[in-house]
Amino acid sequence: MFMKIKSHRLFGATSCAIFILGAAGLQSPAVAQSRITVAQATDVFTLDPSMDISSTGLNVLTNIFSALTGIKGDGNLEPLIAKSWAASPDALTWTFTLNENAKFDDGTPVKPEDVVWTYEKIRNDAKSPARSYLGLIKSIDAVDGNKVRFVLTKPFAIWDRQASLISIMSKSAYERIGAEGYARKPVGAGPFRVVDWVKDDHLTLQAVEGHWLKTPQVKQLIFKPVPAEASRVAALQSGDVDVVAILPPSAVARLKDRPNVKVVSIPSNRVMFLGMNMNNPVLSDIKLRQAIDYAIDREAICKQLLRGLGEPASQILAPSSFGYDPSRKATKYDPAKAVQLVKESGYKGQEISLSFGNGRVAFGDEVVQAIIGYLGTAGIKVKLDSQAFNSWLPVWLEKKLPALYVMSYGPSIMDAELALSTLYESGTGRGYWDSPQMDKLIAQQRAETDPAKRKKVIADIWKLSQDNMVLAPIYVDYHSYGMSSKVDWKPRPDGRLLFGDAEVR
Repeated sequence: MFMKIKSHRLFGATSCAIFILGAAGLQSPAVAQSRITVAQATDVFTLDPSMDISSTGLNVLTNIFSALTGIKGDGNLEPLIAKSWAASPDALTWTFTLNENAKFDDGTPVKPEDVVWTYEKIRNDAKSPARSYLGLIKSIDAVDGNKVRFVLTKPFAIWDRQASLISIMSKSAYERIGAEGYARKPVGAGPFRVVDWVKDDHLTLQAVEGHWLKTPQVKQLIFKPVPAEASRVAALQSGDVDVVAILPPSAVARLKDRPNVKVVSIPSNRVMFLGMNMNNPVLSDIKLRQAIDYAIDREAICKQLLRGLGEPASQILAPSSFGYDPSRKATKYDPAKAVQLVKESGYKGQEISLSFGNGRVAFGDEVVQAIIGYLGTAGIKVKLDSQAFNSWLPVWLEKKLPALYVMSYGPSIMDAELALSTLYESGTGRGYWDSPQMDKLIAQQRAETDPAKRKKVIADIWKLSQDNMVLAPIYVDYHSYGMSSKVDWKPRPDGRLLFGDAEVR
């Protein structure tokens, strides 16, 4: 006996206001051969979706590939390659029925065998960062001609959302062109196909005409890596690029009155936080960790440094995602208490490393410097270890950061589950705290099918995190996008740069 699962909202309505600065202009039909050029801080390092789960990579890959399900901009779940799905009452068995019209960009149909092969490839590859998403799979099989059945080791009430994280790959194309060829010019089922990729220069995508869901209005999509913020802004003003993600707060003010340019700012699902390796002998002292938390002036960072494009965070989850607890309050800045806790701790003035992957977050370098300054005022010596995000990410994934680190995190499924499994869960998570109590609560919320009850369990998790000072949430980030006034495109809280519905007038 199965219960039918439809695409439904799993979390309370939390509106995210969108502020548009500058003249948007009147809309008109998109031109026949329209093109959008997008500037990101870094290039992708592979086009194999099983090997890249970074935000920069997903911004590109989600235009090329499709998953069984998808998360819409408002957080609702939608059918993609799977047209429907059902779960057993205990949420252990999930059966997805594929859309018979789904095709890869080479015209071949997406078959259950492609889905099974994709998931098994990831499960069997210890180097795949996406493997952590699939730890609960006991078995996966093609059944009844056009269906795929997952049997899980433990109940998972939101497996339909988890399925949105896995891009389905073409088994035949991968076996034909090999791993290296697929990583450079893959075959996917998304609205755009790869035409040309010159590493660290440009990646050109072309709309898939007659796409099985909807043919994009934009016919050509180009991603260009532009590392320097000033260069990205200059390229937007000159018309060399049409969309810049993400603008620093200083550029937002500078661009708002520029002709032919508009700026859109939206509260994101991303939280900037200070992580702590609690296995480090110095940071194993909870009083020192609490001192670090009280030493940071979140209000000043948001109002002054970010110029209002951020809000103090009370938990690792933003208001736009399911599981956010509005009753929690951000830690108030208390420098006197921070100094006192440092004195009461076992801290002897040792220099503590703070790791940061730059080039990913607007004004990230300045925020990190501010945090170091606050900690210094409290009597904590910090040494910055900063490197390009693409180099920093593998170190974070392998849990090899020595002490403190600053990172921003937003669950792409718009649900607390991904944050919990990634940042808190023992074993598979990227955090530095193993807690049977935390693991028990994570498993409990994972199996809970009643949204209200599940929210309560997640609220208990946030409290446990704060009581043990596992990490220090800093602020909810606002995403600001600069774009040509000719571009009609709506950003999303999760930051994904999806252009299937974009137009150019």
